[in-house]
Amino acid sequence: MILTGAALSSVAEPQEISRTVPCDSPKIVFGQLLRDYGETPQWVGQSGEDVFVVLVTNPAKKTWSMVEYNKILACVLSVGVSRSTQSAGSKKN
Repeated sequence: MILTGAALSSVAEPQEISRTVPCDSPKIVFGQLLRDYGETPQWVGQSGEDVFVVLVTNPAKKTWSMVEYNKILACVLSVGVSRSTQSAGSKKN
């Protein structure tokens, strides 16, 4: 599966990000995130008919993963360390 996104800007030309993302059955993906990283669901949103996006986190280790899934397939879109509740446009003091 290839993830393709575009950077939106009224000044610059759109750019694409293309990369391979790991996918497997939801049971395997979520099981591995829980077992290996201690990450559990923090937020779930529906992005299409029977398609969901979930943010799983481990607050103690400050790790997170973003997963898109349906009944058959789950794909890890991105992973990271550290998190903040600030909006993307706000500045840290």
